[in-house]
Amino acid sequence: MVFQNYALMPHMTVFENVAFPLRVRKVKEAEIKRRVTEVLELVRLPEVAARKPAELSGGQQQRVAIARCIVYSPSIILMDEPLGALDKKLREEMQIELKRLHDKLNITALYVTHDQEEALTMSDRIVLLNGGKIEQIGTPNELYFDPCSLFAAQFLGDSNIIDGTVDSAGKAVSVTTGTGERILCRTCDTEKGKAVKIMVRPENVSIQSGEQSGENVNQMPAQMLDTISFGGVIKSYLKLADGNTIVVQELTKAGRPPKPPGSDVILAWSAQDTMVLPIPKETNAS
Repeated sequence: MVFQNYALMPHMTVFENVAFPLRVRKVKEAEIKRRVTEVLELVRLPEVAARKPAELSGGQQQRVAIARCIVYSPSIILMDEPLGALDKKLREEMQIELKRLHDKLNITALYVTHDQEEALTMSDRIVLLNGGKIEQIGTPNELYFDPCSLFAAQFLGDSNIIDGTVDSAGKAVSVTTGTGERILCRTCDTEKGKAVKIMVRPENVSIQSGEQSGENVNQMPAQMLDTISFGGVIKSYLKLADGNTIVVQELTKAGRPPKPPGSDVILAWSAQDTMVLPIPKETNAS
C-alpha cells in the first residue's frame, strides 16, 4: 500500500525504509542490497539512499514510498490518494512517473482518488462510486464521452445540462427544450414523450455571432454573463432564455477580445456531441 502521507519512518535512511519490507520477510542481506539498489534506480533516486526522509522534497518522499512498496514485487498495489499532499505541478510530474512505473513493472494498481482529472489521466479502467455503490465501470473515454447517468456526467468533467422532452426517437433523436428549441442528439435508447436531460461538454460548444446552417448543428440563443481566463483556456458563462447558465470553454487566442457582458450570441454544437440522459429516480419522485 502507498499511503497519502508517505508513512516513511523518520529515524531510518531512505535505504533502510525501502529495505524494511524485505527484512520483515527475512530476505538475505546481499539480496536486500541488490533489490533496494535496483528499485532506487527505477524511481530515479539512487543518490539519496543515505539521507533521512526529512531531507527530501515531497516528490522524493513519495517516490521512496513507492519504492518501498514495489521492492518485494507485490501482485497488486493499493494507492490511497498518494499525490494529494503535492502541489499541482509536482502532482502532474508524479502522475507521469507513476504511469511510467506501471508500464515498466506491469503490476495491477488500485488507485483511489477524488480528483476527476487524475482519475481520467491515470486510469486504464475507472470504477465510479456513488453513495457506496458502483455507478459505472469503463475506460476513461467511456466514462467521459458516454456517461450512463446524470451523476456520472456531472462528476467526471464539466457538463452543461438542459431539460427537455423527447419528440423524436429511433435513429434520429431530437429533444425539445423548455424554451422551444429542437435539439438533435446522438442516437440512444429512448422513447417519444419522455422527459430527459441532455448534456453537452463545454469544450464542444462554440459562440457564434449569427445563426449557422447545417443538418446536425444545434443552436440556442444566449446572453453573455462573464468571461474568465485560465491561461490556456477561456471559460465563458452565458444565460439561456429560461435563466439557466451554460458554460463554453475555448482555447485562448492572443488578440481576441472577449465579448462584453450583455452581448446576445448564438451557441452552436453538433448532434454527435449531445447526449440524452435519463432523469434520476429521485428527481422523478419529487
